[in-house]
Parts: sequence; C-alpha cells; structure tokens
Amino acid sequence: MDKNEYFKLNFGRRLKQVLEVKGVSQTDLAKQINVDKTVISKYINDSSRVPRVDTLLAICNALDISTDYFLDEKVAKKELNIMNLQVLNLEKKRINLDKY
Repeated sequence: MDKNEYFKLNFGRRLKQVLEVKGVSQTDLAKQINVDKTVISKYINDSSRVPRVDTLLAICNALDISTDYFLDEKVAKKELNIMNLQVLNLEKKRINLDKY
C-alpha cells in the first residue's frame, strides 16, 4: 500500500487517536484551525474524506505532530508511543503536585 492509500484509509482513525491522547476535542481543534466542527467530525467518521494540504498542515501544527504521523504507519506508532509517554509523565507530575 502506498502512502496515499494509507493516508486515505487511516486519516480519520489517526486523527481520533491523537485527539484522545492529547485531550483535545473536535470542537477545540476546529476552532484552532478555523473550520466548522462538522469538518473534523467528517474526517473522523468518513474514510473517504481527507483534508487539503493546507488543512492537514494546520491540523499538524495545532496538535504539534508531524505530517508523517498521518502518512507513515511506522512513524505513527512511534509518535503515538511518545505522546502516550508524555501524557503519563504529565499525570505523574500532577499526582506528585496533588500530594502537597
């Protein structure tokens, strides 16, 4: 499968994953990139919908991820693992702060 096919088949799933891991709502992302929230919902729920390049770049910028997260399965797995570790580290810090 080439990157274009991979992108089309997995964009919505990858977007949903990164939103969940980063704790960002579809509405918040839509506001950050100046699109209607239904656009984000359609990307997530309709595998035939993918963003234009400028919108993809805006999504990546807003979520602080590389475009390769959406284009390359190996990169996606690596970045998702990094994001999960970052969330765990933030949770540990929060728990330590709550002790005081």
